[in-house]
Amino acid sequence: ISRKETATAKRQLRFFRWGFAAAAALALALLTANFLFKEQPVLPKEVVQTQTVTVPYGARSSFMMPDGSQVWLNSGSTLTYASDFNHRNRNLDLEGEAFFDVVKGDHPFIINTAMGQVEVTGTRLNVKSSIDEKRFETTVERGSVNVHCHQIQDMCSLKPGQQIRLAHGKWELLKVETELFTSWKEGKIIFRKEYLPE
Repeated sequence: ISRKETATAKRQLRFFRWGFAAAAALALALLTANFLFKEQPVLPKEVVQTQTVTVPYGARSSFMMPDGSQVWLNSGSTLTYASDFNHRNRNLDLEGEAFFDVVKGDHPFIINTAMGQVEVTGTRLNVKSSIDEKRFETTVERGSVNVHCHQIQDMCSLKPGQQIRLAHGKWELLKVETELFTSWKEGKIIFRKEYLPE
């Protein structure tokens, strides 16, 4: 009887050992699978929206851009930029006329217009672009800028007191009195030796 009971106990012990080993292996497999196939939390993507500032005719506006640059927007002008505008992404679109006092940064400040593109690193300048009048002007008051004109392959660099403009279908680089082109932001329009139609 004792031998029989011992043999039965050994069989039960082997069965329990096998069961424990199988349960441990199954638990380990489940833990590994749970770790490997666990769903990663989905972080919401930042939605980039378009910001538009429009100034009605007969008015003008000044405001600060997110990177600290100051903008004066003239009558009937529109400025458009992305909501993620910052020191790394400084691109904007202009229709009309605006004066910019751009803070220096590691990345250039890009002004896109229908007639050309102005690349600024840190300066004061006036940009005027009208697709209806086929008119484009960039006047530099301080610093330097690079102008990429859609009708010209080469880039043009401007220094203080210089202006590039499209006149009668031709591009002209001129030395100018900058206040004649920038005084509008103070509410003044200055005429000096201008023809009456002008």
